[in-house]
Order: sequence, then C-alpha cells, then structure tokens
Amino acid sequence: MTNSNRDSYAHGYGDSTSRVLGERSAAKNAAFLLPHLESGMKLIDIGSGQGNITIGLAEAVSPGEAVGIEIEPSQVEIARENASKAGASNLSFEVADAYELPFDDAHFNAAFIHTVLEHVSEPVRVLNEVRRVLAPDGVIGIRHGERGAFPVVVPPNATVEKFLHRNGNPLVDPGMDTRIGRKQQRMLREAGFDRVETRVAANPDPAGILLYAELIEQRIPNFVDQGIFSAEEFADDEYIDETVAEMRAWASDPDAQWINAPWWESLGWKRS
Repeated sequence: MTNSNRDSYAHGYGDSTSRVLGERSAAKNAAFLLPHLESGMKLIDIGSGQGNITIGLAEAVSPGEAVGIEIEPSQVEIARENASKAGASNLSFEVADAYELPFDDAHFNAAFIHTVLEHVSEPVRVLNEVRRVLAPDGVIGIRHGERGAFPVVVPPNATVEKFLHRNGNPLVDPGMDTRIGRKQQRMLREAGFDRVETRVAANPDPAGILLYAELIEQRIPNFVDQGIFSAEEFADDEYIDETVAEMRAWASDPDAQWINAPWWESLGWKRS
C-alpha cells in the first residue's frame, strides 16, 4: 500500500478482517505465480498484510530473499511474528510506500500484488515502480476480485439473498475500484510489462464463509453512514437481527458456498 493521504486500506484492520487475512496462503491465493518461481530468486510482495501469503512465496524461492512491504505498522509486526513461527529465515517485512519502494533498480526477480491496486489512486504508477525494482526477465503476478459483482449464495437463502442483492456487495467500501480486476492486464501493459497473461477464476472458498458472514455482521452498524441502509432501515432492529441470524445459520451449513467475486489473475514479464 501507500502512505499517501489519498490511499488507505478501506476494509480496516478489525478482528473479522484480520481473521480473513489470516486464512490466506500462497497455495490458495498465489497458485498461478508459484510455477514461475525458482529457488534462489529474490521476491517482493507488495501489500503483504499479515504475511501469510508471503511466507509461502519465501519458501518457493528459498534460499533466495523474500521481502514483504506494507503500509500498516501493526500488520508488519504480525507478519514478522508469523514468519518467526514458520521459521522463514529468508523473509523480512518492512513498512514502505508502494509508490516509492526503498530498493535499488533491478533488485528482484519476482513480484506479487494481491488485492492492493483496488485501494490506490494511481495503480499504474505502483506497477511502474514495481517494474523499476524488477530485473530483466523478472515476473510479476497480480490478483484482484471483481467486487462489484453480486455474490452467488448456495444453498439458496431468501433473507441472505435479499440483503445481498438489494444492498449490493457489502464487502465493497467507498473509494474502492470495484472493477480493478478486468483492468489489470491493460495496466500491466501500460506499465511496460511484456508477455502479459490473464485468467479468471471463481473460488467458492467454503472454509471462509463463516468469517465473511462475521465480517458483514461487524460492518452492519457502519452501513447507514455509507448509504447502504437508510436511517429508517437502520432503526429497524428486527430487520437487522433477522438478517444477522439468517446469515449465521446459512454460514454454518457445511454445504454453504459464496462466490462473492470472480478473481482475475495476471502475469507479466519485464524484458528490458
């Protein structure tokens, strides 16, 4: 991320958000990049959060160097603790600005960006800076969801579907570029990357259903400020309580699935 006053992590760092971040891994969220990583590479993860993905990336390039940079100091501390517990001796984390990376030109062989560009005002500028620190033939992998799309709810639940479809995607925050995924291939080309490849995947992620339900519940009091609920609706405690109860019951179903966004996964290479 960036320290600019214009850019921040819209989701915040509450307990439910932190738990969602904690469920991430390289195998789940960076599988498209892993085949292109080799032992001995130097890798940078932009917006590394709690470091769960970065730990797996560091393992893939070991004994090469892996660095995670993150705007939020509290997340860097958590990431360092997680790396220590995992025994990742080739991995470090730093508080840094994605617009001005504190590394020399051509320092890294690989870069990774996951759900970051939707939060920044100048994503191509971030990609240009990443390209600067990549060596020739270096690879970048970026992954973002199409968060403006309505979720698919399985099994069907009338209350949950009414809430989601009437009020839009409650995981979308003001200021986010909800269509960043479909733009990332073009942005990679604008930043000077070659041989750009993109695929789209939809991950139901049943293991994360209850966490996302808790995240929505946590945000309900803030929805009136964002214009998602009117003041009258927010005052209707019965409606809110019924929605929360249905959300919890649905999320506890072992067959529950929620496809809340198609995921765009892009690769690009620096040729010169």
